[in-house]
Amino acid sequence: MVLTNAVAAAVPEAMADYYGGNFEANQEALDAAMAEFRRWDDRLREFRGRTGIGLGLSGDLASGRGDALFGAHSVIKQELVIKNSDRAALQNAVDRIDRVLQLLTTEGEGASIALADVPELARYGVSYDELRQLAATDPAALRARLQTVRAQMSADLELLAADAVARQAMEAQLNQEWEEILRQRGNWLESVTALEGRAIELQMKRIIEGDRVKLVDAAALPQRPARPNWPLYLGLAGTAGLLLGLLLAVIAVYWRGDEAVRMRG
Repeated sequence: MVLTNAVAAAVPEAMADYYGGNFEANQEALDAAMAEFRRWDDRLREFRGRTGIGLGLSGDLASGRGDALFGAHSVIKQELVIKNSDRAALQNAVDRIDRVLQLLTTEGEGASIALADVPELARYGVSYDELRQLAATDPAALRARLQTVRAQMSADLELLAADAVARQAMEAQLNQEWEEILRQRGNWLESVTALEGRAIELQMKRIIEGDRVKLVDAAALPQRPARPNWPLYLGLAGTAGLLLGLLLAVIAVYWRGDEAVRMRG
């Protein structure tokens, strides 16, 4: 009876799982998807804190040292702008010095050095007045001085170009990492949303399908064993004996009557 009651109680849930699907398996999948979503969500917060991307306030600010605000991504962009501007100015200075050196070759002492009047000269310890004085007193020294400054500028241009390439690669890597985090986080969020909807659907189906089969009443344990039922057996045996005795009596009477008839004949 205990086994029967247990089976009867499990039937509605089994019917609900059969028609509605496996709720426990869906819940396990939901837990796994939620864990992955939280992992990528944590990566998103870490990435925002590290780079400043996606934090608003012009998009690229992050809390940093003390009360200062900085944004790694915007810093890279700003430095790229500054470096590119510096490269452009330095390249312009090199081009102007090249022009002056060309004029010194073609025109000699009468060449104008006005083209060499650029602010970048101060960075290399040279002033325009010094160049004018050399042009007036020693054109050969002027040429040597300009060639030395040009070589230094060219070396710095190469460094700026390499630095710009590195920063561009860094920016591209940050953008790629940002897009990958957003993509993975979005995919797992969609999975969580779908599995949550599926869980609600399975719960409703379990309720609906499980109500189709109900345990009306639990079986009760009997007070005494069902077998052997001695009163019933004795009653049946007595009744059968009486019927058999009556049948034998009828047969005996009929047999005697038949013999008497034969004897008379």
